[in-house]
Amino acid sequence: MDKYWKAGAKWKSPGEVPAVPAKDPNMIRLSIAGDSLTDIGPGSWPIFFEELTKDKKFAGKEIEVGNFGRSGSTCSKAFETNKDYMMFMETENYKEMLTSNPDFVIVMLGSNDAKKPTWDQTGVAAFKENYPKYLKAFLELPSKPKVFAAVPPAVLPCFDPTKDKDTFLNVTVINDILPKLIPELVKDVEGVELIDIRKYMGGDDEAKKQEWC
Repeated sequence: MDKYWKAGAKWKSPGEVPAVPAKDPNMIRLSIAGDSLTDIGPGSWPIFFEELTKDKKFAGKEIEVGNFGRSGSTCSKAFETNKDYMMFMETENYKEMLTSNPDFVIVMLGSNDAKKPTWDQTGVAAFKENYPKYLKAFLELPSKPKVFAAVPPAVLPCFDPTKDKDTFLNVTVINDILPKLIPELVKDVEGVELIDIRKYMGGDDEAKKQEWC
């Protein structure tokens, strides 16, 4: 069995293997929820994670990675003119992830919620309402996975958030609001731990953030 696979009906080709392979009892399965930061192609971080763990074992078992990221995914309802943007809970990827029988889960959502049309309609209140729903849904799976919530990376100094109206990002939301809000929400859901991707990618250190450009 491949130790890395990509889910999502949008990318399936005729004759392609099922999106969610049967669970191998001799492997540890990590399922990942996210947007384009998780989803996109050969440079997506789940692929690098699989590369880092391919020769390692956890509890005597090899680790396999299921990437359920979908570009355009939001935590709350999306209000973009591009209809590829949608609430992750409404995607086929989410439905498939619920059937993946994971041992571990990582959730990294929020960056697309900061797009101006969506954040103006949803904001903090909707994020507070919806974000815990994902964490609880995965905690309640029959496989009883360990769930991690990831704070998305900051908007890097080399990125122009105003390049066009449809991709306009509210930098304050990503760089200031979500890094405080997500840890607060995680504290209220027992059994979930935090991964601060933003911190590891430079946090508030402009010089360190520049290294990722």
